[in-house]
Amino acid sequence: MKFIIGWLTFKPGTRDAFIAGMQPIVSQIRAEEGCIFFEFNPKVDAPDVAMLCECYVDDQAHRSHKQMPYMQELFARLGGALTGGDTKVHFT
Repeated sequence: MKFIIGWLTFKPGTRDAFIAGMQPIVSQIRAEEGCIFFEFNPKVDAPDVAMLCECYVDDQAHRSHKQMPYMQELFARLGGALTGGDTKVHFT
C-alpha cells in the first residue's frame, strides 16, 4: 500500500473556498480503482492549512490517480493557491 499525508499551506484566506470547490472531485477520487481512502480537510488550529491523507493499493494506483483529467486540473489550481506544504509518503 502507498500512504500519503500532507499539510498544504494556502494563501491567506483562500483555503476554505478551495476545499469547498474541491468537494465534487473528492467523490470521484474515492471511487477510483485502487483508492482505499482519500481525505482533504481544514486543519482546525491553522486557518490557512489543510491536511491531505490518502491511501492506494499500490504505487501504480497512485500514479493512475495523478493522471486523471480532474487531477491535472486540480494540480494546476493548487499551484496558484499554495504558499508551501510538507508531504510524507510511506509504503507497506
